[in-house]
Amino acid sequence: MARTFGDPECKIAALGGNPNVVIAKPEIRSFMIKSEHDFIVLGCDGIFDKMSNLETSMSVWKAAYDSRHHPSVKGQANDIH
Repeated sequence: MARTFGDPECKIAALGGNPNVVIAKPEIRSFMIKSEHDFIVLGCDGIFDKMSNLETSMSVWKAAYDSRHHPSVKGQANDIH
C-alpha cells in the first residue's frame, strides 16, 4: 500500500518508471451477500497479477476440500476461514 503513494521513481517516466505500474485506484465492488455465495476472496494485485479469478476460486475450493479430505491436513482445520 505504501508504494502506491511513496515510490515516485517507480511511477515517473522521466525517472525510468512506469506511471501505470503502481496505481492508487482500488477496484471496489459492492453487492449483497446471498445464501448461494460460497465464499468471498479479498486479495491484492500480488494475487490477481498472477492468478485469474478462476484459478483463485479453484485454489479456495481445493483448500476447502483438502481441509476435510486430504490425509496431511484432515481434521486439523475445523473452519477454513
